[in-house]
Amino acid sequence: MDETLLKTVSAVTVGRKVSAVRSYWQWLQSHEIISPDRNPFEGRTIKDNRTKVEQALAKRQRFDTADVVKLWKAAAGDRPLHALIRPAAFTGARREGLASLQINLVVKVDGVDCPRLQEKTEAGIRTVPIHPEIATLVADLAKNSTDGFLIQSETDKYGHRGDALRKRFTKLKTDLKFDKLHTFHSLRHTVVHLFREAECPVEIRNQILGHEVGDTGAGSGYGGHVGEKLKLEWLTKAVRYPSK
Repeated sequence: MDETLLKTVSAVTVGRKVSAVRSYWQWLQSHEIISPDRNPFEGRTIKDNRTKVEQALAKRQRFDTADVVKLWKAAAGDRPLHALIRPAAFTGARREGLASLQINLVVKVDGVDCPRLQEKTEAGIRTVPIHPEIATLVADLAKNSTDGFLIQSETDKYGHRGDALRKRFTKLKTDLKFDKLHTFHSLRHTVVHLFREAECPVEIRNQILGHEVGDTGAGSGYGGHVGEKLKLEWLTKAVRYPSK
């Protein structure tokens, strides 16, 4: 593959562009616009020319727990954004998973109130107990919902509800002087770190976070179904933030 673009654009960006073109090529084949025998992408790889140190420095960074509190306090004047940050901080859920959560998917399982999240992968379809610190918030959001969704948000042309909130979060964290390596997904990294610090068994952490076997940060594979009461015990024990 021509690596000229790698001189000005990162390998990750190039890979994303190639993936989009590959999907379009497959669409053309599925509609018999081009021959199914032609596959210009077969065997093509994108070489990341950065050193290991450069790759490590470019990875997303987690927020410190005190910084997470700073974020949700700074978002107090933006109710939907505040309502997105706090559940993310206490569940490790992804932005779009929370933004697209309907109130009828907040259910009781094993006597425990849980949102039924539907994210990205098969493992991302899961129930996560509501942490006691956000129980009142979730109840208020459900009670006051006007459109059937837990969190108010605009929908973009692709049907995604979280993109407008992402842009508001980006402005918020930039105003607070966080760099580009700190993103909304960094909240998920914070939750992973808290589980590790609490020495939570990896199979429990995996099922709470919706990690696939082999995911970065996932550790080993699942160890069978974990009940909601046990998940809640570990959430309450591990996921804690400074009170001041």
